[in-house]
Amino acid sequence: ANGGIEGRVSIVENLGTSALVTLPTSGPNVQVTVAEGREPEPGSTMRVTPRDGRTLVYRAGDGELIGGLDQTEGGLSPL
Repeated sequence: ANGGIEGRVSIVENLGTSALVTLPTSGPNVQVTVAEGREPEPGSTMRVTPRDGRTLVYRAGDGELIGGLDQTEGGLSPL
């Protein structure tokens, strides 16, 4: 494997110039934005890699934003 997070696309939501893609994974659901014209088909498999400074983490129970992922600092940074 090349690293990253793999999941099967369950939802593709058009946001205009981009799309919000939901990937159920072996852990929590992951949502990513992709550029218009690059949207995957529902049911296809995607592998994504978090980008420093561009990853937000939400609490599963209530959806509250709790931090951002900073790989250079080695984990979750509070916002």
